[in-house]
Amino acid sequence: MDRRKTAAMTAAAVAAAGIVTNAAFDAPLDLLEPAPIEEAADAGASDEGGFPEERQKGSLGRFRLWTMRLPAEVRALIGVPLWWLGAVLTESTALLWTAAASPAAAYVVRWLLLLAVAVLVLAASVKAALP
Repeated sequence: MDRRKTAAMTAAAVAAAGIVTNAAFDAPLDLLEPAPIEEAADAGASDEGGFPEERQKGSLGRFRLWTMRLPAEVRALIGVPLWWLGAVLTESTALLWTAAASPAAAYVVRWLLLLAVAVLVLAASVKAALP
């Protein structure tokens, strides 16, 4: 059982890394660009020779800059497959979401979510009343 738990946690971590890599880079070829110069990492740096300023802000921007500082071989061997895994996961969940967005499915999903909330509220109140 311990191996199953470890395998599940590893798969979840790899999937999360793939989705973050896909969100940080628009295309897999962006991972293979030359590393940015150090001045581009500053908040006040111009867009010349570096990344657009909006990409440098926030956690995705920091992840992008950290990734671009890695050697090109590491980015090619690890980053590109992670990007593709993130793309597959993102597209497959988008397909599931659009399938559930039909009016009939939306009606069913709405009632199922309402039922789930009601059951969770009931379970939480029972747990609070009877510890």
